Amino acid sequence: MMEQLEPDSPFSNRPLAIRLNGILNEATLIQSLSEIIRRHEALRTVFPIQDGQPFQKILPSWTLTPEIIDLGSLPEPHREAEAGKILKRETQKKFDLINGPLIRGVLLRLSDQNHILLLLMHHLVFDGWSESIFLSELRNFYGAFSQTKNNKAISNQNIPLPELPIQYKDFTLWQHKRVNEAFLSDHLNYWQAKLGNALSPLRVPTDYPRPYTRTFQAGSVSMLFPQALVESLTTLSHMEKVTPFMTVLALLQTLLYRYTGQQTINVGVPVAGRNHSETEPLIGLFMNTLVMSSDFINDPTFRQLLTHVKQVTLQAFSHQELPFEKIVEVLHPIRERNTWPLFQVLLNFRNLPQTDSRPTEHLHIEPFSFEWGMIGGLDLSLDIKKCPEGMHCQFSYPVDLFREKTIQSFAKHFRNLLENVIANPDKPVGTLNLLTPEEHHQILIEWNNTHEEYPNACVHELVEKQVNLTPNAVAVVFQEHQLTYEELNQSANQLAHYLTKQGIPPEATIGICVDSSLEMVIGLLGILKAGCAYVPLDPRYPHERLEYMAEDSKISFLLTQGHLKTVLSNHKAGIICLDSDRDLWSRESIQNLQIGCTEDSLAYVMYTSGTTGQPKGVMVTHRGACNHLYWRHDYFGLTPSDLVLQKASLSFDDSVWEIFEPLTSGAQLVIAQSEQNQNVCYLIETVIQQKITALCLVPSLLWLFLEEPNVRRCHTLRRVTTGGEELSVELQEKFFQLLNADLYNGYGPTEATIAVSYWKCKPGGNSPIVPIGKPIRNTQLYVLNPQLQPAPIGVTGEIFIGGNSLARGYLNNPELTGEKFINNPFGQGVLYQTGDLGRHSRDGNLEFIGRIDDQVKIRGIRVELGEIKNSLNQYPQIEKSEIVTTGNSKKDQMVIAYYLSKNRQQISPQILREFLKHKLPDYMIPAAFVYLASIPITPSGKIDRNALPSPQREHYINKEVVQPKTETEKNLTRIWQEALNLSEEISIHDNFFELGGHSLSAFRVVSRIRDIFKVELPLRCLFESPTLAELTKVLDVALSLEQVHK
Repeated sequence: MMEQLEPDSPFSNRPLAIRLNGILNEATLIQSLSEIIRRHEALRTVFPIQDGQPFQKILPSWTLTPEIIDLGSLPEPHREAEAGKILKRETQKKFDLINGPLIRGVLLRLSDQNHILLLLMHHLVFDGWSESIFLSELRNFYGAFSQTKNNKAISNQNIPLPELPIQYKDFTLWQHKRVNEAFLSDHLNYWQAKLGNALSPLRVPTDYPRPYTRTFQAGSVSMLFPQALVESLTTLSHMEKVTPFMTVLALLQTLLYRYTGQQTINVGVPVAGRNHSETEPLIGLFMNTLVMSSDFINDPTFRQLLTHVKQVTLQAFSHQELPFEKIVEVLHPIRERNTWPLFQVLLNFRNLPQTDSRPTEHLHIEPFSFEWGMIGGLDLSLDIKKCPEGMHCQFSYPVDLFREKTIQSFAKHFRNLLENVIANPDKPVGTLNLLTPEEHHQILIEWNNTHEEYPNACVHELVEKQVNLTPNAVAVVFQEHQLTYEELNQSANQLAHYLTKQGIPPEATIGICVDSSLEMVIGLLGILKAGCAYVPLDPRYPHERLEYMAEDSKISFLLTQGHLKTVLSNHKAGIICLDSDRDLWSRESIQNLQIGCTEDSLAYVMYTSGTTGQPKGVMVTHRGACNHLYWRHDYFGLTPSDLVLQKASLSFDDSVWEIFEPLTSGAQLVIAQSEQNQNVCYLIETVIQQKITALCLVPSLLWLFLEEPNVRRCHTLRRVTTGGEELSVELQEKFFQLLNADLYNGYGPTEATIAVSYWKCKPGGNSPIVPIGKPIRNTQLYVLNPQLQPAPIGVTGEIFIGGNSLARGYLNNPELTGEKFINNPFGQGVLYQTGDLGRHSRDGNLEFIGRIDDQVKIRGIRVELGEIKNSLNQYPQIEKSEIVTTGNSKKDQMVIAYYLSKNRQQISPQILREFLKHKLPDYMIPAAFVYLASIPITPSGKIDRNALPSPQREHYINKEVVQPKTETEKNLTRIWQEALNLSEEISIHDNFFELGGHSLSAFRVVSRIRDIFKVELPLRCLFESPTLAELTKVLDVALSLEQVHK
């Protein structure tokens, strides 16, 4: 089947390279090779197709005459290199499975006594065990024929080996009979029970997106376990009453568990399949592959895991007679053309029969390995072979998925893990160290070396310092009104003095519920100067939410405006209207206060959404806020000539830097109107008229901002920051096409004070993800597994934050604080557990992958919604998208895509599905695609998922049965029904494999198409176009081309 799917790929070739040192008689060599071919029918077998099914056909005996290539004319130092090129080139040549032969040879003559024989066999007739048989017989026959006068054929009595009692065809007939016998139901029941819930593909983190069509080009990384380490491995195995193979299998599965986070790890293990002595001397494909499926639920110790793996291995071996292909057919896993079914990683622990390496007369025959650069459909293959020096490990990988450095790291972690399990077999496997000392230092220390001594200060003290420097400069502008730094400071001082006279204690919480205005800034600064913490209360929030926040935070006073006085009516706090009640506090002192506020004092309490349905109050100190402001001063370097547009609601922490970065830098703060802060036309006009130089927009709003034609007139903009949502590569590129400004992608939750990392975006590049950068000053970022072990570079884990940026915790919620703010296992203080997934790139920058709670399971398989979103956004007419799941249970859960189109027109769901099937497996393709004129957003500018409309019938791909109409569709329907043994009606949008199709039934379909339509359709067409409608299009094109040809 794989040959039909990938007809141009030679990955099923099995090369056998043999060094021939000594005096070679080429006629004797040919005679020996021909005798081996005569003895073994498998080497004379071809596979024609009849009635849609391949069958074995044995050709008459024939003479194999290798092509001879003389390299003797080359300079001696160049011969080996040229030989290597020829070997690699020859292995790329395809076999004709239908006509054969499936063995060929090339003889390279490097000198009179140095030859290389390359034999190529197709894997259908040759396995690893066959290699030892072939070499043994070659030595025997060459030795015997060399002793015969004039190389004449010797008599049957003198042939050094007895005739074979059975042939490969006898084994296949016997196996076919057994597979269809009732006693195999025991084997089927075992594999169904063992693998029925273990069908999720293993997603080892790759360096490159998985291509729809694999090249099968391979690289390899080798490693030697020294003899001392092998002896320790053997000792551990004996102590636990397991074999070294079981220990290595457990080790590999542990490493894959640590790399993927998946709790069920499937690894393929080839077995000889020669369970009867009669098959041992036969050449042929007897090999079977067993799926070793181990569970890592509850993070077992390695000793516990060994017991489990031993049980898994023994059970699997006791059920090894069922061919892997039959298991795939019965289990019917979701098939992806670019992913191997049931397992994606193979462990080949070589235990092949030893051959006699003694030289024949005048000639030494010895095999050797070479890099021929091919791998099957696997993601990774580990080949282990014992040698005198210890244990040789070779990791083979597809170059279209991985860089060499990534697999080198994987190999190092494999060895580190072995050393750790030998030393600590009773530690949970999730806690074992993978990293080398150099990696450990780089990830934990070097990339978090952010220490910087900043003066201890409070936010308002930084403002006061700036007032002394530029008292007469304009500090804040709102519409036609403005305040100088001195005027702002004096007004805030008056308010602060008034508040302190009301007997408000230090760190008291004061609510502020105002619209954008000069009073808003005065109120914030006045609260801080009074030694209190402000609690933003957005007047546009629902009344119940505001009441809860006011009650939970126990505000002492509420600062508001006259027209908002009734927004909060049930609280007990005193009310001060900053506009109409100005006379109450405008007669107070204009001098700065001395109230004993420190950097550890509370600066504000900001409420964020909570999983319980009630918002939670995050307590942020002056230390965290000032640390961020100090860093911004150093990194961005605002000057008095800058103008910053403040548009974020006070309830979102972007407002903190929008207000206080310019006020502590001597720049000018320009306030946008509250009711217009999501209106991109207004924002653009404000940027142009006010000559704004710095602006912050979340990606959702940035999209709309860039769509407006006038955006090109924003010439004064020199810095735009974004964050809060994922920044797509497409949006980044669009920004640089339209604006001559810097773009920064920030990351950070409210619990870590505004943002903890930034990335200065760059146009171009091949990465599918825009990084979120490196940690700011006095901040540490860690990517950890659930056991708080650092994840290797490139491996996804949860992001944890440490350092001065952290909030104090959650107001009135010590349980949640203790749950989310944990002790720092790498140093002093605590870490905040974000719930965000990320990974380190090799340059130390972080990449945001998504939320832990964005991981869902569809049809039992883990799905990352972010991966679907990134793929859909690559469609040329998609402007942006949002992916959600719907359904009240796992059984009816579906993926739904919402999107904006660039031409403001709906796109056919079928077209989008057709696009995505080249990027995603079928189970990840959304069931519905909903076009939106605009995506609803929250007051913070983020996407409001709760406001997304429910899909209607026209949004779904396959929501109703569509009867076949054309003759081609009707004929294909009958073919499908016959191949699948179905009597019920088939919709033209039904998927062949979802209806129960598998490799053999696919062969039948292609064969019947050839019989009925008289056209040859490659098998891969059915995998690429699995619905009846899609296959009809392919077939109609093929019929048209056939007609033109005639």
